[in-house]
Amino acid sequence: MVKFMIGETTYEKMSWHLAGEKEFVPVIEKVLIALMRWLSDHDLLAPDTQGTYTTIPSHFTLCDLDLNETGIALMNKYYKKWMRSDEPWEEPISFEILEKGLKRVRKTRKQAKSASTKPSRRLLELAERDNKNFMAPGQLLDEIRELYLDRYAEAIEKCRTKKSVKVFAEVALVTSDGEPIGEGPLNLPLRIDIAVVKKGVVKESFRVDSELRLFFETFCVEWSEKLPVKLSPFQWDACHAKLFGLPGSPDWTPLVDWFMSSFHESSPSGVDEDFSGVVHFMSDPQLQGECYLVEFDFGSAPVETFGILLDAFVSIGANSVEIGQFEDVQEVAAVET
Repeated sequence: MVKFMIGETTYEKMSWHLAGEKEFVPVIEKVLIALMRWLSDHDLLAPDTQGTYTTIPSHFTLCDLDLNETGIALMNKYYKKWMRSDEPWEEPISFEILEKGLKRVRKTRKQAKSASTKPSRRLLELAERDNKNFMAPGQLLDEIRELYLDRYAEAIEKCRTKKSVKVFAEVALVTSDGEPIGEGPLNLPLRIDIAVVKKGVVKESFRVDSELRLFFETFCVEWSEKLPVKLSPFQWDACHAKLFGLPGSPDWTPLVDWFMSSFHESSPSGVDEDFSGVVHFMSDPQLQGECYLVEFDFGSAPVETFGILLDAFVSIGANSVEIGQFEDVQEVAAVET
């Protein structure tokens, strides 16, 4: 059973702003009125919170209890991003970030609702290969991916608050000729999550690590009727795969081909403008007893990349695969839905 993190969250309090600069109070009041009207118009408020909203009282508070489930999902993922953007302070006020976020949330919830009647062993149900989808949007892998990309997007926006800098995401390490720099026995390239540039010089670069992990019961499926796959919780930027049944000297070509194809930008649909839909890292396979261990950072790659990776495992001759995170990871509070 998939578990989702739910907590009591306060998104806004008028008292937060009354303690600040007085001339800013009318501005934030205008923004909050517009926000509440927008939430009401899009049916995102709880029944007893619905209203016309012509003023914002000094005791105004907006929290989870004021929203329905769709509203909570939207605010958790997109409200901070919207408030940190220029949209609330434009004339007229823009809701483009929230509009796009709402479409994604509703699509996710629709698919999750459709899947919720199926037992947990069907969460990895294979879609029609003609559709080229490993999982329907809103199911397990989409949730794992979005949990990381939300964290990634927040880190990018935080860097952009610094003055006189340019922020670049998913930067490939390349030579002066623009060729990717490979390392290790398989000569694999690497992408840096964020690079901060000032006056043409990289001032800092760093990776963005997931802070949370989605929990679900470990389950097994058979991929393409050829490969038994055991799937345990993992993070999109820290996925481990144990490959069993390989010969003494495996031919890693299919795996390298998958990585290089997924590493190069392809302008996929459904990817936020900050992201290129690419993987960031793959380790060289390491022999560990009866299996080979490979680590992946899927970056912003779309969900179907995961299914293509399983095809590569079939091609190199694995007779079973375990996917998860085989080391200690800080757990987060979660409740079952």
